[in-house]
Formats: sequence, structure tokens, C-alpha cells
Amino acid sequence: MEYFVEPVRNFSSEITAPPSKYITHRAIFIASLKGGSVLNYSKSLDCISSIKAIEKLGSKVKMKENLIEIESIEEINEGTSIDAGNSGTTARFSAALSLLGNEFNEITGDESLRNRPMDDAESITNYVGGKLEYVGKKGYFPIKIKGPIRNFQFKVNNLKSTQFISGLLITSSRLQKGFNLLLERQPDSMGYIITTIQMLKKIGINYYFNNDGIYYSGKSDLAFDGFNIPGDFSSAAFFLVAAIITNSTIKITNLNLELFQPDSKIIDILKNLCVNLKVYNDSIEVRPSKPCGEVIDLRSTPDLFPIMAVLAASMDKNVKLIGSESLAYKESNRLLTTLELLRNLGVKAELNGNSLIVSGGFIRGGHVDSHGDHRIAMAAAIAGLGSIEGVSIENFDSYKISYPEFLDHLKVIVR
Repeated sequence: MEYFVEPVRNFSSEITAPPSKYITHRAIFIASLKGGSVLNYSKSLDCISSIKAIEKLGSKVKMKENLIEIESIEEINEGTSIDAGNSGTTARFSAALSLLGNEFNEITGDESLRNRPMDDAESITNYVGGKLEYVGKKGYFPIKIKGPIRNFQFKVNNLKSTQFISGLLITSSRLQKGFNLLLERQPDSMGYIITTIQMLKKIGINYYFNNDGIYYSGKSDLAFDGFNIPGDFSSAAFFLVAAIITNSTIKITNLNLELFQPDSKIIDILKNLCVNLKVYNDSIEVRPSKPCGEVIDLRSTPDLFPIMAVLAASMDKNVKLIGSESLAYKESNRLLTTLELLRNLGVKAELNGNSLIVSGGFIRGGHVDSHGDHRIAMAAAIAGLGSIEGVSIENFDSYKISYPEFLDHLKVIVR
């Protein structure tokens, strides 16, 4: 699907943030081991992949319009194959849960997923007593993986993704023994692990963590009905930036800070850039602003990298975006695809390691290929709103992977 976004200026709108995708993933997998419901869940394609995955692993699921009822898995299904589609979270969480079984499960996905690495999980799997084998290219999906877990303490360093660690923490909720995860250094995306721990505490799994590691003393039970999924800050970021680069006003509702989301740091990032930002109990409002600042540190919030690059492109100065190694292992190599996005729209930009130097001022417009990466597609659409000539986006429908409401929300602005 190719889509053209025309430039707009000075709009005033209100949008309801969609449910958080990555909190929905965690809720689905936690409920598959504990039983419970997931209210106001994300209907993204990635989360649908997670629902199908837990069914393959042995859970019974009833889906209603805004509610999923999930029965606890009694015994992990073995010898099954799970297609995670485009979802790295689904794939890595399914791999972790498969360590509860004695026979191989196969985890695969689409072309993008098959180009994302899994080699850091191989050493962890071997250490805890499981076994991981590659079906095709060594170090990448598809994989075969089995348990059982025998070693309950291990060290990790230089993770390409924290998703497998979050999956192991969810899996450990089934273990009677303690579980110690020693971190030789904290990963940039530690915030995503913290969110997993906070959610596990809601079902009585009490982890203790510090700079050295994460410690769980043993199985605990707590009355648990389910999760109510909050709005997604990484999705809200697209339309917050849309208002900034078009000299407009927007209010985004269904946002709260009760459950920690790493991407809620967008609030501090925008405040540090002198954006006229108001934060209420359940919403954020941006009013016409002239951003300042020369450095945007996104190492702990890699999902914000493409859209913050669009914001930098609109600023009349040189701006340095500091990224993380994990950007190379997303749905695309987001360092390269973000650079291509800007250059194709007439913006001067260059890479320096994991950082992007943007010489901003204006976004001319042009043609962009999302390369099947949902965040590149959506960043390109927002760039189109603030451009001079408009932006056409190839493979635009990839936005459905994480934010199926995106096009409807975009049309609220361009109507």
C-alpha cells in the first residue's frame, strides 16, 4: 500500500492514545501462566500474534471487543510450531516459555523477524539447562528450543534485546525455586525489564533488583483478576511531534503514569527541548512551540528514535540524536532506515556510530519506503504533515503492526 500525506498547519485536535502494545504483550503471556483477563488490549497485529502463540502453547482464549479472557496453561505444549509474524516480543517470549517443556518447539516468523538475531539467547538457554538450535541461518530465527530449566542463576552482558530476559522473568513465575539474573552491565533498555517486573508483582511474583541483578526468592500467589492496559506513550509521541512541527495544538488522552512505561520519557525529552507542554492526570497537551536544544538522548527509548529524528529535522539547527545498539536489530536497521527517511525528504543528516546528526530547518518532502517497519512508516507520515511538498510512503500499511488506529487518527488532522 502506498499512501500520500499532504502538509497541514495550525490544526487543533484531540486524540485518544491506543492501548500500549508492549504492556499488552506482557499481560497476555503473564495471564497465560496465571490465568486472568486483559481489558482494553492492543489490537495490533503483533499482539494478535501473541494471542495465537499462547493458544499454541496450551492456553484457552476467549476474545471479546475490548476484553480477552485467558485460561492458565496447565502443561506447556511440546513439539509445536509458533509463527510470531513480525513480532520479536512474541517470538522471544514464546521461546522463553518453551523452556518449561522437555521437547523442542519451533519459533519462526516473517522475513523481517528471520533477520533479527537470537544468538545472545543461545548462551542463556544453554546456561539454564535448555537447548536452542537454529533451523536455518546460525544466530537467527527460526529456532528450535526446549527445557527444562535446571540452573536458576546466570549472568548476562551486551544484550541485543531485553525481550528474552523479560520472557524468562515471566517464565520463572512457574518455578518453585528462586531465580537470580546477574547483570554484568545494565542494558540500555532496562526500563522494559522494570515494566515486566512491575506487572509480575501484580500476580504476587516479588522480584528484588538493583544495579547488580534481579532476584526472585520463589513462587508466590496473589489474588489476580487481570490487567487494564493503559494508553501507549510511544504511539502518542507521533502526534505530539505532529503538533510541534506544524505549529499546532493537540491533546492526547488515555495516558497515565501509574504503570511505568519507558517511552513516557517523551515528557521529559520534550520539556528539555522547550516544548510548550502541559501534563494532566490522564492526558498531555502540546501547544505551538519553537523547540530548542542540540542533543536528544534516546538510548533508553529506542522506539522514539525515528519520530524524534523527524522533530530534529524541523529544528533550525544541528541536532544530535544518541541511539543504542538495539536500533540495528529492530524491524529494520533503524539507524539506516531513519537516515534514508530524512535524506529522501531533503534533510541533511549523517551517522556517527549509533548517533544521528541532523542539520534541520525544513522538510522538503518526497518518497519514502518504510521497508516494512511500522515506526518508519508512521514517522514518514508525520513528516508529511510538516513538509513543504507532502510525502508518499511505500509499504505504509505496516503501521497496523503496532498502531492500527494510526490512519484514523491521522485523518482527524488532515480532514
